[in-house]
Order: sequence, then structure tokens, then C-alpha cells
Amino acid sequence: MPKPLAAVPELEAELDDLYAAPPESFIRTRNDLAQRLKQAGQIDGAARVKQLRKPTVPLWAVNQLARRYPDEVRALLEAGDRLRVAQEAALRGESQALRAATAAERKLLRDLTQRGEELLRETGHSADPKRIVSTLRTAAVDPGGRELLEQGRLSEELEATGFGAFAGMEIPSSPKPDEKTPKGTSPATKRRRQERLRKLRDNVTKAKQEATKTDRAMARAEASLDEAREKAAQANASVRRAEIELEEAEAE
Repeated sequence: MPKPLAAVPELEAELDDLYAAPPESFIRTRNDLAQRLKQAGQIDGAARVKQLRKPTVPLWAVNQLARRYPDEVRALLEAGDRLRVAQEAALRGESQALRAATAAERKLLRDLTQRGEELLRETGHSADPKRIVSTLRTAAVDPGGRELLEQGRLSEELEATGFGAFAGMEIPSSPKPDEKTPKGTSPATKRRRQERLRKLRDNVTKAKQEATKTDRAMARAEASLDEAREKAAQANASVRRAEIELEEAEAE
């Protein structure tokens, strides 16, 4: 993730405009800002702006949610805090609060995702709602993503790590002391079941990690493609200008 930029009021306002703009104009606006910073002698700032990646459409939608519905996004961050505490307690065998925390987070995610889908329809864009959910959920429990989410400046896919990877999972509570083990269940059968569950959980974790890596790779590829298109457009414009100059010179 690029280094945070210096807190320059004018630059902060420019960055807000950059991330509020439609995704198709991000690269052009970013390059223009970087050029102006460079001309003003702010070389470091220009270099950092140039490093900013174009948000994918799901990320752009989430950034707009942060601008239009700041109270709801803040509520999601608070719900993420409560969920993380509940997850930690669940790992100690205290899962009573986890279900309530998970339900609260899911409701906020559902409401914000619906708003995101409405926003996309209004602006003529489309994206998989699951990617909006994933970004919101991960940012809510990711220390590095929280601030960017609140600012509406997410530009890279976030990868769930640590307790964030447990978001949305329901960890079963420990059996109560008075609950009896069903008759006919031998210790060997219980061990096999526990081993199977462990392997399935490992498979789920690995699949989520692989899916996240794929999403990040796709986001980088989309940004690179847009960069190439922008450069091609600039090159074609330069060719046309040269041709016009040549025609004018030949006509003299």
C-alpha cells in the first residue's frame, strides 16, 4: 500500500475529488494531479500520487458509500470492533456474544451492499455484490483498511488476515456439561469426525486466501490495462498533432 501523503489541505481536497470521480476518469485525473504537483515542486507528493492505483468498480462503489453514508459505514466499523472481540472470546470457548455480533455485522453489510447496488445502477456500472460485501467486511476488521474506508480512498483489494478471516463464521459453542454424548458414538468415531472437520475448515481458509489473491491480481491487471490504454491514447494524440504540424508546414 502506498505511503500516506502529507496532510496538505489542498492535496487532501484534490484526493477527495480523485476518489469521488467516476472510475473511468481516475487515471487521467490522477496523472493531471501528479503533473501539477511536480510543476509546483512537490516531487515526493507527485511520485506518491502517481503510485495510486485505480480502484476496481467494487472498490469505487465502497468509496462512494463512505461519502454518501458515513454514519452507516462508521456503524459497520464499530460492529467490526465488537465482532473481533467476540471472535477472540469464542476462541477461548466463550461463544455467547459471537452470534449477536455476527448478526449485527451481517445486517449492516446487507444494508450497505443494497445501497451500493443502487448506486451502481444509478451510475451505469456493474459489479459482483459479493466483492462489495468482502471489501466492506475486511476493511471493517483490518487496521490498515479502516482509515481508508472512512476516507473513501480504498484503491487496493484487502486480504483478510488474523481474526479478520473469521468474519461471518459461526463458531459452535462448547457442549454444556449436562449434554450427553449420543449413544453409539465411539471415541474413534469422534476423533475421525473432528479430524474431518479440521481438514474442511483448513480447506475453507485456503480457498478464501486463494480467492483473495485472485481478486488482487485481477485488480492489478485492470489497473495496468487502463494505464496502457491511457498511454496509447496519449501516443495517438501526439501522432495526430505531429501530422497536423507537418501538413501545415508543407502547405506554407
